[in-house]
Formats: sequence, structure tokens, C-alpha cells
Amino acid sequence: MDLRQGTLKWSLPAVRHSVDSLAISPDGNVLAAGCREASSYIGLFDGGSGRVLGRLGGNSGYAVAMTFT
Repeated sequence: MDLRQGTLKWSLPAVRHSVDSLAISPDGNVLAAGCREASSYIGLFDGGSGRVLGRLGGNSGYAVAMTFT
């Protein structure tokens, strides 16, 4: 969302179930989204364009809280 313009810049790709948590990197360049699907994963997205940067899998449960350090 561009708050100055009041316009949507991009949105997350559709997920079948839900996004349970979000975290934004301190510099705003990366958005992490904890997605609940058949196998839970954390999706990494470019904060400016929404481009998919990667996907972290292997979680044994849902990511209900995240933070960048």
C-alpha cells in the first residue's frame, strides 16, 4: 500500500488457506508471511514489488509470530 497515494502497490499471491503472521524487515525490503497450507511455510517477498524471493519450508507447525533480527 502506498500511503501517500492511497493506492495498492501489490498483494500477496493467493494461498489456499490463510496467512497467519507477517513480518517486515527493518529496512522494509523483505516481507515474510507465515502461510498455512497442506504443509506450512514462510514465504519471502520483495517489499517494493511483491516478487517472490523464496520459501522456507520444513516447519512442523504454523508460524503464528515472526520477527526480523
